[in-house]
Amino acid sequence: IPIYELLSQKYGFELSQIEVPHPGNEQQAQWLTIRREHPDYVVLRGWGVMNPVALKTAQKTGFPADHIIGNVWSNSEEYVIPAGDAAKGYTAITTQ
Repeated sequence: IPIYELLSQKYGFELSQIEVPHPGNEQQAQWLTIRREHPDYVVLRGWGVMNPVALKTAQKTGFPADHIIGNVWSNSEEYVIPAGDAAKGYTAITTQ
């Protein structure tokens, strides 16, 4: 994602972009990679089933939901409810 690359260069943070194939109902390998890389934050750019699966899998691998920030496609309450307690602390943005 070009804007993330520009921001990482400008502000000096390390960027790792990990793809999740659609529909996103299997993410174990990606979250194990995230656990291994131990980032400060994860930006979630998913939709549909991908979001609750991401939150549940993050919890299983020990990544805290309060360090996951969802983008505009990941901000629907209907996507978060199925994650249950795994979603506590999760934050998402919206645009007007």
